[in-house]
Amino acid sequence: MFANSLINRYKIPSFVEVLFPAFCLSAFASIILFFRMFKAGIGEFWFLSFGWNLFLAWVPLFIVLYLQKLHHQQKLDKLTLFIGLCFWLLFLPNSPYLITDLLHLKHRDSPIIPVWFDTLFFFTFALAGLQAGLFSLYSIQNLLSQYFKPRLVWGFVLLVLVLTSFGIYLGRELRWNSWDIIAQPFDLMQSIFFQIINPAALKFTAIYTIALSIFYLMFLQNVRKN
Repeated sequence: MFANSLINRYKIPSFVEVLFPAFCLSAFASIILFFRMFKAGIGEFWFLSFGWNLFLAWVPLFIVLYLQKLHHQQKLDKLTLFIGLCFWLLFLPNSPYLITDLLHLKHRDSPIIPVWFDTLFFFTFALAGLQAGLFSLYSIQNLLSQYFKPRLVWGFVLLVLVLTSFGIYLGRELRWNSWDIIAQPFDLMQSIFFQIINPAALKFTAIYTIALSIFYLMFLQNVRKN
């Protein structure tokens, strides 16, 4: 493979091999964003949020890499692992959240940019965010497998997929952000309490959990083939 040949030739660290596809896709998404800004201007300010959302999609990966570094240095105790997992889970919904940004396609109002370009624009960002999230979950699963039994880890993965789907709902429908757990903790908790009995929230969470589970299983099959 092209990525493997580059790594072998230039002796790139092994973790880069894992992140190479996600990095390339995110880089391509960023190029598309800058090109659109150049052609259409920055009058449509809401497009600028895509760059920020893509950065947030990578935050869980950065957390995983830090935890892996501590693990290899034998400095990762269970308390540090627990705290790291909490922060990781808090930011993880930002990765697949970009899928929901596809709804903005109907709000586009630029006469300069063709529809086919914006279709590619939205799809690329959604795929980049999803891929970053799947890499992150895969890395966490591998890390936890070295501390806990496989069945327990798989149970955690399923729980993460459910909580992530619910987190996407909170972000898209109620406009909560990851940092609101610190900025507005009581309001956020009250909102969560009411939403767990909201039929619309439950339907959203169930459908996204199924979809993300399928995406993750497909991702695992592809990774194991390589």
